[in-house]
Amino acid sequence: MNLYEVRDFFNMNTNYDDENIEEQIEALGKTLKNFWSMSFEKQLPDKKIAIKLFEEDKILCITVFEGV
Repeated sequence: MNLYEVRDFFNMNTNYDDENIEEQIEALGKTLKNFWSMSFEKQLPDKKIAIKLFEEDKILCITVFEGV
Protein backbone atom coordinates (compact mmCIF):
# COMPACT_ATOMS: atom_id res chain seq x y z
CA MET A 1 0.00 0.00 0.00
CA ASN A 2 1.15 3.52 -0.79
CA LEU A 3 0.06 6.71 0.89
CA TYR A 4 0.79 10.20 -0.37
CA GLU A 5 -0.18 13.65 0.84
CA VAL A 6 -1.59 15.38 -2.23
CA ARG A 7 0.11 18.65 -1.29
CA ASP A 8 3.47 16.90 -1.73
CA PHE A 9 2.84 16.91 -5.50
CA PHE A 10 3.06 20.72 -5.50
CA ASN A 11 6.33 22.57 -5.95
CA MET A 12 8.26 23.07 -2.71
CA ASN A 13 8.01 26.86 -3.25
CA THR A 14 4.19 26.80 -3.28
CA ASN A 15 2.59 29.52 -1.16
CA TYR A 16 0.32 27.56 1.19
CA ASP A 17 -1.11 30.82 2.54
CA ASP A 18 -2.88 31.37 -0.81
CA GLU A 19 -6.62 31.64 -0.17
CA ASN A 20 -7.59 28.93 -2.66
CA ILE A 21 -4.73 26.45 -2.13
CA GLU A 22 -7.02 23.88 -0.49
CA GLU A 23 -9.29 23.95 -3.56
CA GLN A 24 -6.24 23.45 -5.77
CA ILE A 25 -5.07 20.51 -3.65
CA GLU A 26 -8.54 18.93 -3.81
CA ALA A 27 -8.72 19.42 -7.60
CA LEU A 28 -5.30 17.80 -8.04
CA GLY A 29 -6.33 14.88 -5.81
CA LYS A 30 -9.46 14.24 -7.87
CA THR A 31 -7.46 14.52 -11.10
CA LEU A 32 -4.81 12.08 -9.86
CA LYS A 33 -7.50 9.62 -8.81
CA ASN A 34 -9.16 9.75 -12.23
CA PHE A 35 -5.95 9.41 -14.23
CA TRP A 36 -4.51 6.69 -11.99
CA SER A 37 -7.80 4.75 -12.22
CA MET A 38 -7.73 4.87 -16.01
CA SER A 39 -4.03 3.97 -16.12
CA PHE A 40 -4.32 0.96 -13.81
CA GLU A 41 -7.46 -0.25 -15.59
CA LYS A 42 -5.61 -0.18 -18.91
CA GLN A 43 -2.35 -1.69 -17.60
CA LEU A 44 -3.87 -4.30 -15.28
CA PRO A 45 -7.38 -5.07 -16.57
CA ASP A 46 -7.63 -8.35 -14.63
CA LYS A 47 -6.78 -6.75 -11.26
CA LYS A 48 -9.03 -4.76 -8.95
CA ILE A 49 -6.93 -1.71 -8.14
CA ALA A 50 -8.47 0.75 -5.70
CA ILE A 51 -7.53 4.41 -5.52
CA LYS A 52 -8.86 6.19 -2.46
CA LEU A 53 -8.82 9.92 -1.79
CA PHE A 54 -9.41 10.76 1.86
CA GLU A 55 -8.70 13.34 4.52
CA GLU A 56 -6.77 12.56 7.67
CA ASP A 57 -6.03 15.23 10.27
CA LYS A 58 -7.17 17.88 7.73
CA ILE A 59 -4.60 16.62 5.17
CA LEU A 60 -5.84 15.26 1.85
CA CYS A 61 -4.24 11.89 1.07
CA ILE A 62 -4.36 9.45 -1.81
CA THR A 63 -3.63 5.75 -1.66
CA VAL A 64 -3.47 2.91 -4.16
CA PHE A 65 -3.91 -0.78 -3.34
CA GLU A 66 -5.18 -3.99 -4.80
CA GLY A 67 -8.79 -4.51 -3.79
CA VAL A 68 -10.37 -7.80 -2.87
